Amino acid sequence: MARESKPERDSFEMMLNVQDAAMQKSGRKTFYMWEVAPDKDRDVHADQFDFPAKIQGRDYSSILCILKSFKVHSSRSLIKLVYMGNITIGTPPQEFQVVFDTGSSDLWVPSDFCTSPACSTKIMFRHLQSSTSRPTNKTFRIAYGSGRMKGVVAHDTVRIGDLVSIGQPFSLSVAQYGLGRWRFDGVLGLNYPNLSHSGAIPIFDKLKNQGAISEPVFAFYLSKDKQEGSVVMFGGVDHRYYTGELNWVPLIRAGDWSVHMDRIIMKREVIACSDGCSALVDTGTSLIQGPGRLVNKIQKLIGAKLWGSKHYVSCSVVNTLPSIILTISGINYPVPARAYILKMLYIGKITIGTPSQELQVIFDTSSSDLCVPSLFCPSPACSWQNEFEGKRFDGVLGLNYPNISFSGAIPIFDKLKNEGTTSEPVFAFCLSKDKWEGSVVMFGGVDHHYYKGELSWVPLIQEVDWIVCTDRIFLKRKVIACSGGCKAVVDIGATCIKGPETLADTIQNLIGSKPRGSKHYVYCSVVNTLPSIIFTINGINYPVPA
Repeated sequence: MARESKPERDSFEMMLNVQDAAMQKSGRKTFYMWEVAPDKDRDVHADQFDFPAKIQGRDYSSILCILKSFKVHSSRSLIKLVYMGNITIGTPPQEFQVVFDTGSSDLWVPSDFCTSPACSTKIMFRHLQSSTSRPTNKTFRIAYGSGRMKGVVAHDTVRIGDLVSIGQPFSLSVAQYGLGRWRFDGVLGLNYPNLSHSGAIPIFDKLKNQGAISEPVFAFYLSKDKQEGSVVMFGGVDHRYYTGELNWVPLIRAGDWSVHMDRIIMKREVIACSDGCSALVDTGTSLIQGPGRLVNKIQKLIGAKLWGSKHYVSCSVVNTLPSIILTISGINYPVPARAYILKMLYIGKITIGTPSQELQVIFDTSSSDLCVPSLFCPSPACSWQNEFEGKRFDGVLGLNYPNISFSGAIPIFDKLKNEGTTSEPVFAFCLSKDKWEGSVVMFGGVDHHYYKGELSWVPLIQEVDWIVCTDRIFLKRKVIACSGGCKAVVDIGATCIKGPETLADTIQNLIGSKPRGSKHYVYCSVVNTLPSIIFTINGINYPVPA
């Protein structure tokens, strides 16, 4: 999460997607590793998992399992962008989820004085409940690329894993703008003290000065593996998270995590930095950012099409796209397409009008209307390019029955069926978690390439909605819900399994999750040990693993 600034002419701000890469400078070292080799299937765009950080003791000062969350605009999250982990502040400790950010130097969390709407969805620090809290009258402001905050400096005990910083200066936000959509509470800056907006010493430097860490080194292992999780290490580098030798890269100057990049190559052609350029290594961002003309050149080379303010490629071509090769200190670091392309929600494109106007819609079995924004729409949501009430699609194409259409219009699938355009009165979905394979909606039949074995046809309760009868729900060999049968709505427009609160609470208790705010969390390390939830529908068990 870099501070907001105007990039130099040939300056790139990036989150280095490299294998076995590191950098060094006077007095402190930092190691970054993103495994991007295709056979290992790891990259910086990790899948989301809503589990809090697990603290583990290792053979160096501290290691903390961090999680990757979504950049969210609503309860339906879209793009996976942020790595975050847990720290505690105060006595007794109050827990917060923060981004470990090499692009900034300040540690801050929301305070209970904050009246901004952005703070209402966060965990706020209550200084009166901490016996070790020492507030000050010093205020400051900081701006990021995605928003800004205003805060007041305080001192208290901060814990990261098993590391403790007593009297650590940090900031309490009293106003936040543009940061409400993020799921984390605050930011823990890991850049140099000279870049601190509050003037406070960063926590890593304070721990180093106190001798609390064995080496002046911190390291990141950022993984897309949901169960494995990601790790930030303070005080050393765990060799289990890399193979081969580390490549240490000198900084351009002491005071920022900027390195010299020799060149950027694509399709065996130097496309940028032909005479060298500076690059900022930033764990607070997951995008490779650079001058517009150079980014546009990359978009052209991969055949991306401009749509609104974004560029898009078909999921089916990702595996055929060339790597972007970053040459740093004479060593090539290839970034494959699966690492530099983000996958969106389950959305597809349709066209309306003559000549055709292209729109992105969600194919939704819970509604029956086809709706997209119009030029007459005065709502702020309609004015945002490529967004509809904060979601990165334009509209909805309903696939439910005509009787629940709010507009009274015949749904498009029914119209196609009535016209004889579809070979069978069937539509089907293959919703894949493989971001490179992509997902498919089929009209007029089911492609056997997308499934194995026999299809199990489930009768509807009534032909007016996609509602089926669930016989029972099992967990740990125990019927936990629907013992006498219950209704279930099949809804591809939803991303959560929803049910009555009492039943959801039963499941949370059985898997040992802990409430935090309005959500429940479990440790990353126990996911593989958790039981499946088994839905019995029409006499067939459908296990849903953790």
